Amino acid sequence: VSSTPVSLLSSDVVGFGKERFAVDALLAKMPAKQTVSAPSAGIAEAGPEKKMRRCPACGCVTPLGGACIECGYTG
Repeated sequence: VSSTPVSLLSSDVVGFGKERFAVDALLAKMPAKQTVSAPSAGIAEAGPEKKMRRCPACGCVTPLGGACIECGYTG
């Protein structure tokens, strides 16, 4: 299993199996001593939030509607 880091917005929702969690709710549960940096200006200015999907070929999390950023799968 490979893993690729992705940037998330506090309004994103992530799934683990059948469970879904709002990123802002997960961040609220983090201990106070841990910090999460704000996204870079380039990401914040990129426009509307992008939906993500898991590539059926390699398992990488990649933007919906385009080729997989890891293996190039387009199916």
